[in-house]
Amino acid sequence: MAERHQFCRAKPPTFPEERKAFLTKAMVIIMEFKHEVIFCIVNAGFSEAVMDAAKEFGARGGTVIRARGTANQEAEKTFGITVQPDKEAVMILVKSEIKDDILHALYKAVGLKTPGQGIAFSLPVDNVVGIATEPLKIENE
Repeated sequence: MAERHQFCRAKPPTFPEERKAFLTKAMVIIMEFKHEVIFCIVNAGFSEAVMDAAKEFGARGGTVIRARGTANQEAEKTFGITVQPDKEAVMILVKSEIKDDILHALYKAVGLKTPGQGIAFSLPVDNVVGIATEPLKIENE
């Protein structure tokens, strides 16, 4: 019993300096994403409005996925909206520096208080292939 009591009073172990350095580097790497993917989920028929708003701030294109909402009646009462089950999810890959401007534009153009009743969020993307940073030049054969 005495051993347990002494164990409870022991100081918690500290991380070795190498572990602290590794964690610091990992946190910096996480913060340095060059691209983000924005997801915007709207009522069916509003994906074009999503892309128009996003293109105003530098987005070049997106992918529209047909979707179906699953909100229940309690959620409808809480937010004071009626949920249309047919949805469109728009994925837009953008440079990190324009993400906030695009999210704000989407909120104004197709947010919950608009007919599009949209929500938007972003996720960091750690690597990208197949996307040109400048318009492609096609040479004549």
